Amino acid sequence: MQPLPKVKLKSATLEDAPFLWMLRNDGAVRKALEKQGGVGYSDYLTSLTAVLNESGTTEILVVFDPDEQPIGFVQLKYWNTDVPDVQHQYKAATIFIGISRNHRGRGYGTSTVVSASSYAIRKGAKAVVGRVKIDNYKALWSFDKANYRDSGEEKIGG
Repeated sequence: MQPLPKVKLKSATLEDAPFLWMLRNDGAVRKALEKQGGVGYSDYLTSLTAVLNESGTTEILVVFDPDEQPIGFVQLKYWNTDVPDVQHQYKAATIFIGISRNHRGRGYGTSTVVSASSYAIRKGAKAVVGRVKIDNYKALWSFDKANYRDSGEEKIGG
């Protein structure tokens, strides 16, 4: 098996908005989202500004390749969960990734999942959950290669 390509993660800023907006409107990324329609730049900028100013429940990271070029994004949503049969809560994170078209199918998705999972754990998450649509085979493959286990399906939305 070939080694995975190295990626670097950095917290998104408003300077990243043009790249993030372009990737958000990519057809494959839109298909993977709950809200699949395209988004105008002004609306995206408003939404990104709100997330960047949030109190830590959602975090956007930009993914860079070894040449320091932006190739994707990670969205982490932090939440507290009740553990069945245990009398405490713990912090968990849900991860969603988007990789640019030219970097798909080359291991960057898996590298991003691994790096973002480690990042979330360093930020205090005790569990990291992948959010992937059942027909998104490339993302399912990336999470599988990153040693995530399938915990079943959850219907979200209509």
